[in-house]
Amino acid sequence: MYNFSYEKVGSVDEAAELIRDDDEGKLLAGGQTMLPTMKHRLASPSNLVDLGGIQELKEISSDGDWVIIGAMATHARVAASIEVKEAIPSLAKLAGNIGDPAVRNRGTIGGSIANNDPAADYPAAVIALGATVITNKREIAGDDFFKGMFETALEDDEISAIVLRVNSPGGSALISDEILTQIKLSKKDKPLIVSMGNVAASGGYYISCAADKIFALESTITGSIGVFASSLTENQVIAYIVGIAIVLVVFLMDKLLYFVPASMAGIIQYMSTEFHLSNISRGVIDTRNLIYFGSIIGFFLFMTTRVLESRKWS
Repeated sequence: MYNFSYEKVGSVDEAAELIRDDDEGKLLAGGQTMLPTMKHRLASPSNLVDLGGIQELKEISSDGDWVIIGAMATHARVAASIEVKEAIPSLAKLAGNIGDPAVRNRGTIGGSIANNDPAADYPAAVIALGATVITNKREIAGDDFFKGMFETALEDDEISAIVLRVNSPGGSALISDEILTQIKLSKKDKPLIVSMGNVAASGGYYISCAADKIFALESTITGSIGVFASSLTENQVIAYIVGIAIVLVVFLMDKLLYFVPASMAGIIQYMSTEFHLSNISRGVIDTRNLIYFGSIIGFFLFMTTRVLESRKWS
């Protein structure tokens, strides 16, 4: 063998920087192709940048319409994924039949697709499914990604996107703001995809707003009132009470119709959440409902941002 350096990184930014500065450097995913190639002296990278420490590249999630698979998800992980089994059972079966257990637990879907070995299984699946490859620079349709044997549209320093799974009812506004700041820093050179779980409310919704794309389930509970209430006080019990009070006021506003002038009744009714939810529960969704909920979310996110900014400079 020959001398080369080895770097195990913890972030996509770090990996991209190392590869960008080294023309002979290579990214290492599962190593199922790279290491044998090096052993037979068919490749001689000056530096191996191991992506195995980047946890977010191992995530798999689904929003019902899309399945998002991180580049470092192993074949075994793809085969065992409930999301993949439910949405694309043929892909789960394909992954479960790759090689042997040792290969399935080391090899990755991103490494296989980026290598584009004509004997590999995933490239054909990417094209057949009409999948999109998302890197730290762009989105590439499957039909445009594969250029020929062992050749793809990837540039040397392109790495798949970060997938952030958000499944949280929220929490402290200050902590949420710190997380949001770090997310914004990490996404400067790569796209960020948020996959919402059953709940992405309050702080969970707040940090999701930094994403380039957000995928959510039809049943996902999401909103922004809680993080606003939390931004008003450091006492989370008080924040909880304030949040509940705001929700009750907005939800039950139409109960005040009996006590307001007739000229104000229409406005009060429109401001009530219950009025719009009752329309949706009957299967009636019009532009007014969308504008209402969008305005509520936007208003409380705006107020949260202003409160947090005033705290930073006070």
